Amino acid sequence: MLETLIFSEKRKYVLTRHTLFWLCWLLFFTYIYAQKFVTINPELAYISSFWEALIYMPIHIGMGYALIYWIIPVYLLRSRYLMSVLLMAVSIVLAALVSHFFTVWFVEPLRDSMGLPNPRSNMFYGLMAGLRGTNTTTGFTGTIKLLKFWYQKKVENETLKREKLAAELNILKGQLHPHFLFNTLNNLYGHIVSGSEHSGDIVLRLSGLLRYMLYECSAEKVSLQKEVHMLETYVELEKLRYGDRLDISMRMQGVKDTHQIAPLILLPFVENAFKHGTSQMLDQAWISISLDVSEHFLTFKVINPVSTESTTKIESGIGLANVRKRLEMLYPHRHQLKVSDQEETFVAYLKLTLDEVPVVPTHQPKSDSSYELA
Repeated sequence: MLETLIFSEKRKYVLTRHTLFWLCWLLFFTYIYAQKFVTINPELAYISSFWEALIYMPIHIGMGYALIYWIIPVYLLRSRYLMSVLLMAVSIVLAALVSHFFTVWFVEPLRDSMGLPNPRSNMFYGLMAGLRGTNTTTGFTGTIKLLKFWYQKKVENETLKREKLAAELNILKGQLHPHFLFNTLNNLYGHIVSGSEHSGDIVLRLSGLLRYMLYECSAEKVSLQKEVHMLETYVELEKLRYGDRLDISMRMQGVKDTHQIAPLILLPFVENAFKHGTSQMLDQAWISISLDVSEHFLTFKVINPVSTESTTKIESGIGLANVRKRLEMLYPHRHQLKVSDQEETFVAYLKLTLDEVPVVPTHQPKSDSSYELA
């Protein structure tokens, strides 16, 4: 409600906040002006000062609005600093001069009528008094205007940063999905051409992965259990392709339904292990995959054999490059990624801090079982 009152451009809110400001201004200057006579007659001092504040108010209103609607937006915020200073100086002096004449024409007769001490002011002291009031009003109104402008710009910049981040993440996802599908469909094509009896099972599992990617991965975070289940399904698809030629060790520990993770953040490591590791092995292929969750920390490690040429391809591939960018965007200062080749063995190590959000159990339709492991 307060933010709406301060920043809304609707007419009723604009009128309300301006009315409140000038009422506060009236009370403030009533108190300030009364201090000259409060020891003589407190009641008359506040009555006289209230009318004095009303007399000076049109001058200060004119000065305030000239500043916030003309000098600041037209000159200061457009980097025309010299013109801003000159106009502000001229406006302040002009307002002070008018204040002096208002003192002579209206304020001094008012004090005489109330029997209050009324020393006559000359031009110099009248200008000094006018400058005090004008500068005070200018300081208040200018500060409020600039703080409001700064806050709005800050909000706009934060919004632009969020939109840019979302757009970049969507681009990275758009690059990742075709890359993943290309590799998986290649596997399916090989089985279909060879007339393998596993073709139907591959289609069933692939449909489950596609459903996960289409309906689950649109969210910023997904359940870690679902992400791990997707990895297991992907590995099962690869095991169907390699058959007995693949020796794979897969260990998943500590996964809870309350753990949340960015979707498809782990898949590129496993995918690269198959693409650049096992596919290059002429004899027995092997991969070691381990995932451990302790409290809010996830440790994920993938080890696979590689040739010298494959190591370069892994480190410069689309999948790993994308996951590096996504980790920097989604887990800034909350992740540690290391990749290294050790004597024809490639190791990918990831440690990150997970989000933990209570997950409300939902009924899973029977059709979703199409991507469960057999």
